[in-house]
Amino acid sequence: MSIYTQNRNARRLVDHREEFHGSNLFSKWNSKRTVYTVYSYGYHWPLVAWVLGIGRAGGWFVNVEKHSQTTSCHLTHTRPTADAVEVGTDELKQIIRQRNGQSESDPLRLGAMVASFGEVLYQDEKEKNAWKKRMLSASSPKDPTGAPVLFFPDDWETLPEEEKARRLNKVIETARDNE
Repeated sequence: MSIYTQNRNARRLVDHREEFHGSNLFSKWNSKRTVYTVYSYGYHWPLVAWVLGIGRAGGWFVNVEKHSQTTSCHLTHTRPTADAVEVGTDELKQIIRQRNGQSESDPLRLGAMVASFGEVLYQDEKEKNAWKKRMLSASSPKDPTGAPVLFFPDDWETLPEEEKARRLNKVIETARDNE
């Protein structure tokens, strides 16, 4: 679900890789959740992308080509606070295309497969949830700042077990969709 925001407030959403839309500005995850991209005016002009991977193949990338004054403002509002590699438009599009085809080695996808065994290994909902959370946390890759891609809210332990199960199962379903 995409969040509406004023353009000047988009950076926080970009840093957390949340889908949003503003004035001629929007972001999208690919279906595999391996690429998060911010676009200015349409899919023809990617501004910022975060790609799952290690080293040159992953992290934040920023388009440094100038297109218009408005697009330059869009970049100012969406440039991530983490370090980013600066690239041109064609190179950014190529990075996005290449990463879209590399889901089979996604560590979160593999972790989701293992996490789903919690349904078989445990009878108690609390134990199932604890197993799933451990497996997903252990398999979560790190972003360029060293923070895990998958994180749990501060109030996680206060949530009812049914809500934990719903959220964990959604992560597992999303990560495994691309088998």
